[in-house]
Parts: sequence; structure tokens; C-alpha cells
Amino acid sequence: MRTGEVFAVLSSPVRLHLEWVLAEGERDVSQLTERVGRALPTVSQRLTQLRMAGLVQARRHQRRNL
Repeated sequence: MRTGEVFAVLSSPVRLHLEWVLAEGERDVSQLTERVGRALPTVSQRLTQLRMAGLVQARRHQRRNL
């Protein structure tokens, strides 16, 4: 991914906040929702965008996606 594309993805305050929170450690979507103060669908959509850009990874742990 080019630098400009990374900045374009991170230009959203919500996506940038998610990256900042995830830099502290992995979390599931409900924890992220609480932490960033946004609705679950919004957080899920922004995480999908970050994952598609290759900026975050997801893994399954028992019944949760981290």
C-alpha cells in the first residue's frame, strides 16, 4: 500500500482512533465500541476498511473475533 493510500484510510477520525486504541493491544468489537464511543455497526464498518487496507488483522479466539 502506498503512503498516500494509508493516509487516506487514516483520514477518518474514527479509523484513526481505532488504530490508536488497537496500538495498546488487541480488543474485540464490543470493547472497541465502548472505547471509541461509537455504535457497533460504525465500528465494524471502519474495522473492515482498516482490514481491507491491511492496517489491522483479525483472529478468532474461542467465540470472539479479536
